[in-house]
Amino acid sequence: MSTHIAAIGMVSALGLDWATSCAASRCGVSRAAALDHYRVQAGDPWKVEFVVGHQVDLLTRGFERHGRLLRLLTGALRDLLRTTSETARDYDSAPVYLSLPDPHRTLSDAVLDEKTGAEAPVRRSETSPSQGFDAAALLSQAATLAGWPCRIRLAAAAHSGHTGTIDILERCLRDLSAGQTSYAIVGAVDSLLDDETLAWLSNTRRLKNPSFATGMVPGESGVVLLLCQGQQMKGHLGTIDRLAFDHEDQSFDSGKAPLGKGLSSVVRQVADGTDWPGQSSPWVLSDHNGEVYRANDWGWALQRLTAANAIFSTSQMWFPASSFGDTGSAGAAVGIACAVAAWKRGYAPSTRCCIAASADSGRRAGLRMSNPQARRG
Repeated sequence: MSTHIAAIGMVSALGLDWATSCAASRCGVSRAAALDHYRVQAGDPWKVEFVVGHQVDLLTRGFERHGRLLRLLTGALRDLLRTTSETARDYDSAPVYLSLPDPHRTLSDAVLDEKTGAEAPVRRSETSPSQGFDAAALLSQAATLAGWPCRIRLAAAAHSGHTGTIDILERCLRDLSAGQTSYAIVGAVDSLLDDETLAWLSNTRRLKNPSFATGMVPGESGVVLLLCQGQQMKGHLGTIDRLAFDHEDQSFDSGKAPLGKGLSSVVRQVADGTDWPGQSSPWVLSDHNGEVYRANDWGWALQRLTAANAIFSTSQMWFPASSFGDTGSAGAAVGIACAVAAWKRGYAPSTRCCIAASADSGRRAGLRMSNPQARRG
């Protein structure tokens, strides 16, 4: 039975709602700006530079860690409520599935080599582990602040990094298919802009700055999806057709450059049985963020895909991080929002797309969606 996306709520550096965020991205707008709360040395020990990031200024400026996540999730729920206000009470006790950042991600003991994409060991930080996120409390507080008119409950949470959105979608789709509920809310929220995370990215040479051009530009975002099963809702925005998972043995944490095996595998799995490869160019939205490791991963994956079928050489590639920054565990959800907006506004390059996600742990995940208008035609 098909699972449909009925509504989307989103906040990002480009806007406080889904429509504005995706329209600005489509126009090539970028609001990356110097972060006035974090600086790095730029070669000269007497000179410091501000780091550039994609910050949701009106929501998160002045907040740290849990506070940033709370503000982002509240904003995304408010946007969802604006589009579902007339029917929101029908979702009383709606189960919510959340993708949140790994609370221990800042405990890293490797530094990326900018030339090879491999890692060199460094001494582990002596600082204490980050405090975990209480997902249930975060959801409850966000729902209250957003003015959600009925009860919602946390069903499950994932803390698996960039694949978190697709990981939690798997759990949600399993519950929907089992008939435990006919509707659900999937949320993804992350920020790489708090001081602790920025310090970790800088110390492990992953943060783009004047002295390190091949790092990532950090961002933050919150996305919530209202899902329904079968024909529960008419006029839905997109259909989730398939999920796929695999693993890259030479992960970011392994100290070796990736070979693209896991990433190419998930793209091939979701492509099976669609009208591409064949009738149209594959459309892939990737969480590639500009890092050497991720560039190597996608480069090798594309080589493997093209060797298997030449149609992949014409792939239409979208990288949402170029507009929103690296949004961590919300990255795949941002990709979903961009794809659905493209279908709604008529500028999508294909009637189907693949969302590809790569976690530092080596986990790879893929999701295939289709355009509801095309399915009806």
